[in-house]
Amino acid sequence: MIRTLPSDEKMIANFREHREDFEKLVKIYRYDSSVPFDRLCLNPTPDVEVIMKSAHVTGLCADGYMWIPPDPYSEEARMRSIKRYAFGGPRDISGIFFSYDHGPVRIGTGKFDHVRKSYYYTPMIPRIEKGRQYPAYELLLTPVHRYRLFTSLNTYSDLLPAECYFRQIEPQWFIELCR
Repeated sequence: MIRTLPSDEKMIANFREHREDFEKLVKIYRYDSSVPFDRLCLNPTPDVEVIMKSAHVTGLCADGYMWIPPDPYSEEARMRSIKRYAFGGPRDISGIFFSYDHGPVRIGTGKFDHVRKSYYYTPMIPRIEKGRQYPAYELLLTPVHRYRLFTSLNTYSDLLPAECYFRQIEPQWFIELCR
């Protein structure tokens, strides 16, 4: 039997059905200092694990970059980010990856032959230009091919190793597909 990734439609239905849980997890991740947090990921308490299980989420980790308000793409934000880039962003201004409980699927035998889907939350509406979603840190790095937007992530035969694609489901919410 060949295992496949969940369809976009299944993930979107899950997101909509458990929207309240996703929003609670964002607030916990960003503001609840009583929940342990390592450098990039939340270490859920039993109460938080209940919410995660309800939403079919197995982990919450930072995107590792700072979305500095009010404009994460401004020169001021770029300069502040450069000074603190090596340390990752604080919880309240970081994007969040939500690991979906389906887990990765093997598509071959090499190092990059697993694909996975997850949810991605941005603390601000990201810049989208020419079919690419630009995280706040795009001003620090040369824009890469990883952040292309698609209308469907149900197929992944053209996905290159170490590449990620996104599908926007709401202004600050995405499905992410990575190999």
